[in-house]
Amino acid sequence: MEQITQTVLTNDKLYSLQGVDVKEELLGKISMNLRVQNYWCTLIKEKLTGDTSKKLFNTVVIYYVRIRSKVFIRVYFDNKKAKTKKITRKAEKGLRKGLESG
Repeated sequence: MEQITQTVLTNDKLYSLQGVDVKEELLGKISMNLRVQNYWCTLIKEKLTGDTSKKLFNTVVIYYVRIRSKVFIRVYFDNKKAKTKKITRKAEKGLRKGLESG
């Protein structure tokens, strides 16, 4: 699931994902991935069957997607704030220091 998430949630793809429900995108890709389904089947082998297994799988995937998307969005906005943060007047280089001595 992490590999699929890393391919979808990247800074490069952020602009193409505007207006798209990222959670739904991730849910669909993770749910349809054969590798994830095979791991799930081996994990619950002979413990759960049928509808119970599907409900638990969907619940696990939904919680995973919520956690990962929230963390990604938080990091994205933190990075965006850091880039656009204005330098305060006290932190600016002094005007006299910037003058060339001549």
